[in-house]
Amino acid sequence: MNHVSNDFILKNVSEDLIDMYLDSCITAAGMCECPRCRADVRAFALNNFPPRYVVTDIGDVLSRVDLLSNQFRADIIIAIMNGINLVMRSPRHHMAARELNLDAVIAQVEARTGGQTEA
Repeated sequence: MNHVSNDFILKNVSEDLIDMYLDSCITAAGMCECPRCRADVRAFALNNFPPRYVVTDIGDVLSRVDLLSNQFRADIIIAIMNGINLVMRSPRHHMAARELNLDAVIAQVEARTGGQTEA
């Protein structure tokens, strides 16, 4: 979340950089590009990389990003790649389908029992 006034913005530059490199890292790794896998990698990277907040004039955030060190950028890519490795070993994109199937099973059971299920 960005905090904005008329003159300045409080911004987590780490989040912007993770978003900037996320898709290219996923593509380069050959990982599943479904929304769930992408979100899992993004969450892992954000949770395992310290935030870097800046207060800057509106419109000046991108110039701040350019000032960050190569090491900082490399560390962000490493955080993303660690997330990719984790997600590739244990993808959770199939969970949404299982949840939908569970809903279908519940609906079938309720239909057979007249809407009354045991608790």
